[in-house]
Amino acid sequence: MNNRIALITGAGMLGAHTARRLLDAGWEVVLVDRTLHRTYLADVVGHSSRLTLIEGDLLSESVWATLPEPEVVIHTAALIAARAQSDPLAALDINVRATFRLALWAAGVGARRFIAVSTWGVHDMDARGPFDEDSAIVSQHLTYYGATKMAMEELLGAVEAATDLEVVIVRPSVMYGYGPHLGGALGSQAIETIVIEALGGRDVVIPRNLLSQTELLYVDDAAAALAAAASVQLAASFERFILGSQQTTTADELAETLRKLFPEVSVRVDDSSQGMSPPGRDEPIDATRAVQALGIEVPRSRENGLAAFVDVLRSSSAAPQVASH
Repeated sequence: MNNRIALITGAGMLGAHTARRLLDAGWEVVLVDRTLHRTYLADVVGHSSRLTLIEGDLLSESVWATLPEPEVVIHTAALIAARAQSDPLAALDINVRATFRLALWAAGVGARRFIAVSTWGVHDMDARGPFDEDSAIVSQHLTYYGATKMAMEELLGAVEAATDLEVVIVRPSVMYGYGPHLGGALGSQAIETIVIEALGGRDVVIPRNLLSQTELLYVDDAAAALAAAASVQLAASFERFILGSQQTTTADELAETLRKLFPEVSVRVDDSSQGMSPPGRDEPIDATRAVQALGIEVPRSRENGLAAFVDVLRSSSAAPQVASH
């Protein structure tokens, strides 16, 4: 095991933003994914002598010999939402089997901590009262994504109990931000498309089913939590944290925020749209425990998060595409 080496599995939106945070904090970072989008990674992570990129699949035997022995593993790779629902065996392989093997490998090479990304969707969205780490877990998962994430959490708890590996699980709400959207994050991809349309000066139509009074979380705030979890001293060797903007958002509220950011653009909500919607809940997340235990700033509000997202897109490699649409 080597101090200050972080292995991040998954070089998509969350993995890339977490890598940048860790590089800024002085870590050596190894990013692993079966497909590396190098232009995107250059945009978000930049170039550093302390960054190593490995193209490989955790479900392939050949990748394991290429991995360093890290101090911390941050596992962001997942198959989510509609993609998990349409291919449940792949969801089982990626969300459960690969995660479990990675945790056992990390314990075997002497890693100190394993940080895994789950979902707020393991909680019962119909339960009333404050929404925090102690809120009720859903009694029956209705999606393969939620079910595989809950199975992942339970297996990681068993790994922590059987080994010296510390385990931290972060349950973010619906994330959005600049990304390649590799795992099937349809909501994040749709929000990015909407913002790019607005940046290009074109009228924006938001499908009503895009948001069902859900809770958004800007990706950089989720990355801040993962990066902090790599270093901070925690009260227990097995911890779970839930994280969100502490503000619910409907399609109408998203539209109103975009009108403020782009006053020259027409923004409307389409009531005829159909399809899969993200989890929804009336009460927002109470992220107090995560903020205090991890020593992070309170996640951005919808208004501030979207404003930051717009600034990032304007300076990214997506900008020339915006101008040409």
